[in-house]
Order: sequence, then structure tokens, then C-alpha cells
Amino acid sequence: MGIKTARTEESAVVLIDRKECSDCGLCAGVCKGGVLTINEKRVLVAADTALGGCFGCGQCMAVCPNRCIEVTGRDLSPGDMIHLPEKEDRASWEELQNLMLSRRSVRDFADKEIPDEILNKVLDAAAAAPMGIPPTDLEVLCISGRQNVRTFAFDLIEMMDKSKWMLYPLTIAPMRFLMGKETSEVMSKFILPVIKVLKEKMRAGEDWLFYGAPTVLFFHTSPYADPQDPAIAATFSMLAAQSLGLGTCMIGTVGPFLKYSNELKKKYGISKRNQMGVALIMGYPRIKYHRAIKRRLAGIHRH
Repeated sequence: MGIKTARTEESAVVLIDRKECSDCGLCAGVCKGGVLTINEKRVLVAADTALGGCFGCGQCMAVCPNRCIEVTGRDLSPGDMIHLPEKEDRASWEELQNLMLSRRSVRDFADKEIPDEILNKVLDAAAAAPMGIPPTDLEVLCISGRQNVRTFAFDLIEMMDKSKWMLYPLTIAPMRFLMGKETSEVMSKFILPVIKVLKEKMRAGEDWLFYGAPTVLFFHTSPYADPQDPAIAATFSMLAAQSLGLGTCMIGTVGPFLKYSNELKKKYGISKRNQMGVALIMGYPRIKYHRAIKRRLAGIHRH
């Protein structure tokens, strides 16, 4: 039995074409699960490992110069191998840096929907993001169309408003020593005022949660997965959207509240047990920016 995820608990099967294998050992070198080993200069497939067999990362197939390894199972097959882009077709450091510098958190969107072919490219970028354990348990709730986004926003704001009593100082006071001073201050001085403003704007017919964006992607994953998987996939999607001329902004307040609403999870097809991640709003920017903003890290400590 392999490493368990929400999608599988079986290990993948590794086969080596001995007619083509040169026993170069590259596959065994990249196999960190102990499935491929070298014994007397010959590559072998281990019958059992400490991690329960092959977990389907695909590294051995990707590195083999003779294409003589096949891995099947855990949502992986030899047909999933694709050619790497030529070096001249890959982004240079300067090109990638320019893309990241040109990105802004956009909250003003043109009255234009995102075509499916563009949206699918952004979702392809999310699928390409690394994950803690393959196969990825990452799921994406994709809400398209301004009216659908507005409905989702207002559902969330209503739920936030009903739940705000949990954030009152008297309510969290007994738990302050557990959550820490900083968390309690964020709740009382940021989250509570935000909920108040969101509710007021909603009553006026304005969406200040998703800022009238035409599309929202909400990333979430199973309890078996690395809790950082949604944020990593959202970042990949954000950069892909930027390259396609879209503006984006991450909205972190959705996950913590949606976590406690089984009613909304059911309505929007989210598993009750899933870890709530982050939302990414997208659309064509209404405003053109003329300058980038230099950012600084809080600190770099070298040892």
C-alpha cells in the first residue's frame, strides 16, 4: 500500500524495458522513495520500501534518456510525459522578473468576461503547480460571470456577518492565550471592521469582497494534502493570468469563514472535510498602471 491521499492509497507500478536500459543509474539517483536502486551496477525495482512503494512522482520517466521506464498508477501513465520546451523558448530570469514586477493587485475590472480558452490556460497553470504528495488533491471552484460571482460574494458576506460574534473581544478573550496577541488583534482590529464594511456595501448593492470581478477561483484540497498546495497553485495561476493580460488579486478572507459553513460548502460543491485555501479574483484591468512598486522583505538572515 502506498502513501494515502484522497484519490488513492495504492502504490504505482514501475516497469523497466531491459532491452533499452543502459543501467546509467539516473533514475535511481532521482528516486527518493527507494523504489529504484542500483545493485552491482544494475538498476532494480524494489519489491517493498519504507514509504510503501512508488508514489508516482514521475521523476524516473522524466530523467531517463532512453525512455525505457514506465510508471502506471496514482493518476500517472507514460502518456503523461511531454517534451520539455527548448532552452530558447523558456523564460529567462529577466523575462520572469519583468512579469513579476509588472503584476499588480487589481481591484478595478473592465466590463468584459474572460473567454473559456483564456480561463483554461490559467487552470492549466494551476495543474502544473508542485504538490506535497502526488497525485494532487487540489480542487478549484471556478465561478464565472459577474452575477454568479456577486451571488457567491453575498452568500459569503451573509455568512461572515452571522459568524462575527465569534470575533468579539469578549468571545475571544478566554482563548487569547491560545491564539496569541497578534491573532486576536487581527480579528478585532481588521476582520471585524472589514465584515462591517462588506455588509454595508452589500446592502448598497456593491461587491467589496470580490470587487466586481468576472471570475473567482477558489483553491482547496483534501486533509491528506499539504496545506500550502492551494496557495502555491494560486500563485502559479496569478502569474499565468498576468502573462495573458488579466489582472488578479488574492483574497484570503474567504477560506477561514467558508471552513465553518457546511451549508455553503454543499451549495458550491466543496467537500466538508477539505482544507480551505485561498481565492483568486481575475478580470481585465479597467485601469492602466504606469509604474511598478519595489517591495522589500521584512528580513534576510543568513547563517
